[in-house]
Amino acid sequence: NQLAPVWQWNHHSHPRFQVFKHEFDNQFCRNNFGFVRGISAIVSLYGDEATEPCLQYAAMSQKPAFIIACNECPRFFPPSNPTYQGYFQACWASATEQGGKFEKVYLDNTPFVQFALVQ
Repeated sequence: NQLAPVWQWNHHSHPRFQVFKHEFDNQFCRNNFGFVRGISAIVSLYGDEATEPCLQYAAMSQKPAFIIACNECPRFFPPSNPTYQGYFQACWASATEQGGKFEKVYLDNTPFVQFALVQ
């Protein structure tokens, strides 16, 4: 697994977790550049408005990412295919156009969705 070293911690590791009360978008990335540049991975679970910015930043930075698009936000569903599947495909296509190397992974026994995007 080429991503395995990202997730391996040892006694020298100093993982950080930080919480912000701001939307994750382009302005957040500019205002918190030092923090965003130093993150090791992007995880977005049902991120609503954060789904697309997370995909965009992951694609641009080539950082590892695990993203489950929001399944309860029909306002994001594309008019050409106004379904969750259509939204998922549109997110995947957009992230790929921006240079991301995402793959669709299938999730077993999940309550709301059956797949995620992983880079």
